[in-house]
Amino acid sequence: AAQSTLRDLRERFALAAQRPDVAATHGRERAMAALWIDGDAARAVALARGNLERQREPVDLLLLAQAAQRSAAGPARDELRRLAAAQGLVDRRLAALL
Repeated sequence: AAQSTLRDLRERFALAAQRPDVAATHGRERAMAALWIDGDAARAVALARGNLERQREPVDLLLLAQAAQRSAAGPARDELRRLAAAQGLVDRRLAALL
């Protein structure tokens, strides 16, 4: 059942990617899928960064931090430190990853 669900999810993402506004929608979900389902941390970093251009909720910063840690993306960590400081965000989970 899990394989069928993953296949359906990937098909839905592929269909959504055909829409012209895909870069502006569901960035968090696409980054989460890249990181936690596909295990593609580098792609997750890119997607999470794009998502941060539109959304800056704490969970979005945490997602980028998780992806950056798994991909050893130092520049993403520096970017996150600056964003968190600018927002005055204090989050123990985020701090542990940075």
